[in-house]
Amino acid sequence: MNILLMSCGSLSFILLAAHFLRSGDIPLAFAILASIVLIFLKRRWSRYISAIILTAGIPVWIITSAGLIQQRIAADLSWIRLTFIMSLVIVFSILISYLFFKSVKDIKERDTDWWAGAAVLLTLVILISGRWKAPYEMIIFDRFIPESGMAEIVFLGIYAGFITELFLTLKNTSKLRVLIWAGFSVIFFLQFILGISGIDQFLMTGNLHIPVPAVIVGGPVFRGHGFFMVILFLVTIAAAGPAWCSYFCYFGAWDNVAAKKVDRAEKCGSIPSGNILIRILMLAIIVLTAYLFRVFSVSQITAAAAAICFGLIGFIIMRVSSAKRGVMIHCTSYCPIGLIAVIAGKISPFRIGIEKTCSSCMACSKVCRYGALSHNNISSHKPGLTCTLCGDCVNVCHNNSIQYRFYGLSPKTARALFTVIVVSIHAAFLGFARI
Repeated sequence: MNILLMSCGSLSFILLAAHFLRSGDIPLAFAILASIVLIFLKRRWSRYISAIILTAGIPVWIITSAGLIQQRIAADLSWIRLTFIMSLVIVFSILISYLFFKSVKDIKERDTDWWAGAAVLLTLVILISGRWKAPYEMIIFDRFIPESGMAEIVFLGIYAGFITELFLTLKNTSKLRVLIWAGFSVIFFLQFILGISGIDQFLMTGNLHIPVPAVIVGGPVFRGHGFFMVILFLVTIAAAGPAWCSYFCYFGAWDNVAAKKVDRAEKCGSIPSGNILIRILMLAIIVLTAYLFRVFSVSQITAAAAAICFGLIGFIIMRVSSAKRGVMIHCTSYCPIGLIAVIAGKISPFRIGIEKTCSSCMACSKVCRYGALSHNNISSHKPGLTCTLCGDCVNVCHNNSIQYRFYGLSPKTARALFTVIVVSIHAAFLGFARI
């Protein structure tokens, strides 16, 4: 029965896709064909989405049938056979939709079902909105196969659902976070390399953007325009707070890899307050240098060379300091964008809270690569400024004293909501072409 249902569901999807292909709506046809994957996933959220898509197809068939029949009648042609065929299609769609909704109860219920489904839908909304509103093609598939981007969007939505489920079911999510973060960075730099090697489809706007975080601020100051990355950065900060630094920064992922090479047996001290002043000074130097480059009409090659040098110094810091101390020195003491992220990130309502039940065992301090959990931080029940909501400390707390917080929500719900947001943004970033 299950095989028959999946076969009939696939046929219903194919018929619906064929209809949109015939009517010229190629993106929607691609999206529906890609959605067939949902039918074969043994998850409640995927079955619900499949049933919703099938149900949405019913009025489409009714309206289409009415239009075709009216055309046949107006042309004084036979319409009875067409009516019979289209009636079968409508009845078939209604029956399959009903069976899909009914089959949901046959799939094992998980606590994460609704959250995974929410991640799928949020990812779709972000990517579809970007595809629709952007003045240029944002989705990579669209650049190689015209109108196929909707298929990629569907696949990334499904990916977001599974990653969300993993984050909410694994006892320790640190390795998963590092894996998807590093994976995103690899894809980012690979597309950058392919783009500058001559495959222009991998360059979002056609204007080269050196993949060094400092350029997010320095680039627009130097050019006097092109604030897309600034806007994207600030929107991400508003949605996920300083998690930009622990989930999305293509550069910081490598500082994390370097720091994790050291398995610290001792607790981590706090980041010296003087380091904040150094980063403020660094930010001022970047902005001033970019402005002077613009005033004196310095060539783009020279400006790019300066950005590359700044990035290379960052890599040296990772290799020499972060890899030796087990703390992300580049991200906490060198990168000025990281400072903006943790300060501006305060506008986000998400927080990491330390309950009074904390026993001060300092297990959290040993895994914190951002130096945000010194003894003073633990005593004050508040992580330091460099906290990026990575969640590594939540995973190792023996007393469950460290938790995600969001106004009016339980810690469990707050963590689930945070996970949905960061995973959806992560999946969306994978879909957007590089710049």
